[in-house]
Amino acid sequence: MTESVAELIGFEVACLSVVRGDQLITIAYTGPEELREHLSQPDPVEVLDPVWALGERWGRFYYLSAEQYRSADLEGHWAIIEDAGGAPVPVEDGAPAQPAWDPHDALVAALRDDAGELIGVFSVDGPLDGRLPGPTQRRILERYAAQAERAIIVENEREALRQRVALADAARRLVRAVPARADRERFLAAVHPALIAGFKGSGTWVLTLDPNDPSAPARDSLARSFDGLPRQVSDEVSARLRAVAPRIWMEQAPIVLAAHEKDQHAALPGWLDAELATFLRDEQRERGIGSSLLVALGSGRDCLGVLVISRPVGGPEWSTVETDAAAAIGQDLGAALETVCALEREREANQRLQAVDTYRTRLVSTLCHELRTPLTAVVGNLELLHDLDLPDEADLFLAGMSRGSVRMRRVVDDLLTLTALREPQAPIEMAPVDLVALVRAAGDLLAEPAARGEVTLSLDVPPVPVVVPGATAELEQLVTNLVSNAVKYTDPGGSVRVALSAPERGTVRLVVTDDGLGIAPEEQERLFEAFYRGGNPTALRRPGSGLGLAIVASVAERHGGTVTLDSALGRGTTVTTVLPACER
Repeated sequence: MTESVAELIGFEVACLSVVRGDQLITIAYTGPEELREHLSQPDPVEVLDPVWALGERWGRFYYLSAEQYRSADLEGHWAIIEDAGGAPVPVEDGAPAQPAWDPHDALVAALRDDAGELIGVFSVDGPLDGRLPGPTQRRILERYAAQAERAIIVENEREALRQRVALADAARRLVRAVPARADRERFLAAVHPALIAGFKGSGTWVLTLDPNDPSAPARDSLARSFDGLPRQVSDEVSARLRAVAPRIWMEQAPIVLAAHEKDQHAALPGWLDAELATFLRDEQRERGIGSSLLVALGSGRDCLGVLVISRPVGGPEWSTVETDAAAAIGQDLGAALETVCALEREREANQRLQAVDTYRTRLVSTLCHELRTPLTAVVGNLELLHDLDLPDEADLFLAGMSRGSVRMRRVVDDLLTLTALREPQAPIEMAPVDLVALVRAAGDLLAEPAARGEVTLSLDVPPVPVVVPGATAELEQLVTNLVSNAVKYTDPGGSVRVALSAPERGTVRLVVTDDGLGIAPEEQERLFEAFYRGGNPTALRRPGSGLGLAIVASVAERHGGTVTLDSALGRGTTVTTVLPACER
């Protein structure tokens, strides 16, 4: 474009500059090579203020005469073309003559966006005919200036779009960078690199607040330099930002704060206390920070913290695209922070529950051990009394006392077993265990109670060993409890079937089926809880502690297996245990 103006309209120099921050940057130049470097130097935008104030308006162009040029004492990089075109070219007879061009004349077009903001300048110098441009030349110059203006607007829009895409990508990276089960410290560390890359920052600071009490001391505060090293932030700075963070979140407007008031181009909000702004500026200067962007983090109505992104002295200004993107990122990070805090509260609650459960387990274990000794003494003394020559009435009482003490000892033993199985640090010594042998042993043990209750007990096991890795005593109790429960809750005339399958796809299935009382659907989910026996009056009349299935579930879990139950009232129950088989 500058070449076209120089050649077609006839100027020795044509220069196009764009506004970047508060600087004019030359992007196109046509003219003497010895002036290129000089005219390509950046200048502050305000060097043109005298031109806009004093110049004669020609459409987009402002004409500054030599006399005005000298009186204005313009700063910046200007060039004087002394001999451009030589003497003014004579005009034809009768044609109006344009005044001669003085080397100190200036002709500069102000290029503005749709909002009227200055976005660039287009200047020409040294007319080849030695005269001021006439009406025809001015119209052509105006068209070129309009084209240049539109080109800059389009390019600025493209650049803004590129920035929005880049910052949106940075926001996605930020959210993805937060580990799924992160705590707040890991969260604060994870967001730093993406913020530095996305916003070309020199440091970050994230201050998290308690949404229920924003005035409370900050939960976490982590400031990092460009290379990620931690930086100290005074308590006073934290307290002052903590106080203003909810207002920033409510206004949904990030604050750009320059370290020096003269560099503050973005307007500060009217509600921001001047004393606070001065205090924060002093802090920035002490740390060598040129400017900072303050963004509130939140979710819904809750302010969860504040994010500060800093830039060094001499760094680029914060654009509107960046501040808008930062506000959106504040919402994204706020949502992520809320999730992190919720997970942290969940972990804390789980830890408290685990502590309570550990205490309960140890308390039960201690009580059981304390009960076991006197119970053993009671049982022993009752056995001695049986050997004495006592009246028949006394034998009846002794028999009842013996049954009660045996039942109590069985409950104590089951409790000790269950607490041992649920102890997180309880070791399990794996060894090959033949389930066929355990099923047959359980059948032999329970054959007499089954016959006494007129229950048919049948075993369906392979003719060869079915081996699983595990602890023999624990697996023996699993099998015995399942078969014992089935026999206990089956009425006379009923049947219990125990089926053990050969290994298939790396697992073994033990299925215990009865046609007994059955279990109501609403009670089935709780059957594996300790002490739970359901609400069936018929079942409650049969002796039991409610610990058998809880032990079964704990043994299966410790061995990497599962237990499932299928039952219906009056139809019976099927309990299926799946355990991993030994590798061949």
